[in-house]
Amino acid sequence: MPNQFQIIFLGRILPGHTPEQVRENVAKRLGLSTANQEALFSGRRAVLKRGLDFATADTLREEYARLGMKIHVEPEQAPAPVAKAQAEDDFDILPPIDDAELASEAPSATPSAAPLFTTTAPARAPTPAVVVDAGIEEMTCPSCNTRQAKRTLCRSCGIDMPRFLAGQQQAERDARAERAAAANQRRVLPVRRTERRPERERVRAPVHKTDQALLFGVDFKGRFSRSGYLVSSLLSVCVMSLAVVATVHIGFAAFVIGLILMLVQGVRATILRLHDTGQSGYMALLLLVPGLGSLFSLALVFWPGDVVANRYGEAPEPAPLPLQLALFIVTVVVVAFAFTQAENSSYLSTGNTTTWSAPSDR
Repeated sequence: MPNQFQIIFLGRILPGHTPEQVRENVAKRLGLSTANQEALFSGRRAVLKRGLDFATADTLREEYARLGMKIHVEPEQAPAPVAKAQAEDDFDILPPIDDAELASEAPSATPSAAPLFTTTAPARAPTPAVVVDAGIEEMTCPSCNTRQAKRTLCRSCGIDMPRFLAGQQQAERDARAERAAAANQRRVLPVRRTERRPERERVRAPVHKTDQALLFGVDFKGRFSRSGYLVSSLLSVCVMSLAVVATVHIGFAAFVIGLILMLVQGVRATILRLHDTGQSGYMALLLLVPGLGSLFSLALVFWPGDVVANRYGEAPEPAPLPLQLALFIVTVVVVAFAFTQAENSSYLSTGNTTTWSAPSDR
């Protein structure tokens, strides 16, 4: 019967169980007496079941394993050629699994017949060759590398082989995922640092450190903020208005001087304002275009400048708000006064005056 299997117990227990606990569990499960327990755990070879197919034998092995018993499933073999009477009397006598394993263990008591198993002394008959069915699928335990028929619990170390393999595979997948995440992080982090930096900081022109430009002057170095450009323009208007007033009393030379100062100051303010936006001062030539020059000057009042240093210098400080308000009021007053003086001068130059004469006596 090459496809019949038997369940063998040698008195061994699985790791994690105590002998007392296993004895108690087996006694409750199989209903054994004290004598039968001593016989079962005496270390002799005990056949628990015979004539089983592999699936049934493996199921029973797992059931006994849950009780803590280390069970072996072996194919049933034909009895050795002995006398007929001896074969009938020793039907349950089987050769030992390992004679060296049993040599160190002496039998403790004479076994008693049990309803579910029989215990026998080791036989000296030659061990026949074990014939393995080619249809049985085999596997190797991932923990102890024991070759055995495919099953759930290893017959050598008792681990759950499918769960052990699944745990190893999951650990490998987690390790691969961690390595991939670390590699992606190393590739992404430099890009993120580059994206956080402003464009002007990534490609920065050489900076010429200069002091803050004066609101009124003749040099063309530095930068004007929007408020500084507005204040400088108001100063130019005040200078021209005062020149008009001086022209009334001094002459045309005062008007020429005031006009030159206003033009120089206006061009200077435009160039410094262009520097603040990072543009070249040559764009101030747009002021010469009729119509477009006025729009260009107005646009510079609202055009934001660079918040960091550029090639024309450090970022300028905005003009104080009180200064802007005060200069605006002064400009309005000076312009109004200049218009008044100009009108009076024009009125006097036309000769529209009346002289008072005393009445004549008649």
